Amino acid sequence: MKIRWKISIIIVVVISLLSGCIIGKRVKLDPQSEGFYRRARLLMTKQEEEVFLNLPDAESRKKFIKEFWDIRDPNPYTEENEYKEEIERRFEFASRRFKEGGRPGWDSDRGRIFILLGPPDNIREYPMLSGYYKGVIVWLYGNYQLAVRFVDKIGDGVYELDTYSTDLLEALETAKYTLMGGTSFKYKIKPLKFKLSYVNGKLIINVATKNLLLQKEKERYKMEIEIEIIIYYKDKTFEKITRIKKMSFLKDDILQLKNITINLPVDFKKKGKIYLDTIITDLLGNRRGRRIFKIKIK
Repeated sequence: MKIRWKISIIIVVVISLLSGCIIGKRVKLDPQSEGFYRRARLLMTKQEEEVFLNLPDAESRKKFIKEFWDIRDPNPYTEENEYKEEIERRFEFASRRFKEGGRPGWDSDRGRIFILLGPPDNIREYPMLSGYYKGVIVWLYGNYQLAVRFVDKIGDGVYELDTYSTDLLEALETAKYTLMGGTSFKYKIKPLKFKLSYVNGKLIINVATKNLLLQKEKERYKMEIEIEIIIYYKDKTFEKITRIKKMSFLKDDILQLKNITINLPVDFKKKGKIYLDTIITDLLGNRRGRRIFKIKIK
């Protein structure tokens, strides 16, 4: 019974991730916001969706949409946004390739997986099998060490997702933060890992030294880190803070330092449970990491 219960939970969560569930009541969206949400909800975190659907007017949603794409830009110091461009290509391909059952291709099970996880490394097809299924397609992803199976149950060419696992769930969550694909994918971006905690009015951020690019300057080694935090409050409002931290160390000191610790005083405008959508960028190494943390302000 416990195993079945866990599988049921995984199925519900995976379906929620792929369908982009609407959370609670929502305001009436203007046409531009509706068009954005209809597709982008597949990429949204729960907090982003909750905030977007409760923003009061078109102007605030326009600002949100800009931030939505900006925080996903793997290299914000160039004119291109590789993430947005690649996602648009995936939507276009999925719309053409996976149209089935009267739904647009990007809204089919294969289309949604393709948009989030990118092109698979390998595809295996088993058409017209004897037994329960009329066809089976398996997509293999080396980066995620994952096999995603789709099945055609009645022979009508509609392939439904048949893979429900914690590995798939983790891959879909990872894909919301990092642009990834198969091993031959052009924009393979390795995320920058970090930890965050909140103590006595300060956010404490720890980044492993080995993950940062150090630049030698005379007898010292310097690093430059940008911190972007979008703060989501309980009343569905949000704000953004940006800080740049420059540090330098002697060679002997940096060799003994496993983590770089950044103390960031923050004066939160409201109390209660809040979410911190945190993006850390190594400005010298052009690597980014993004995580969402939940804290409680008393």
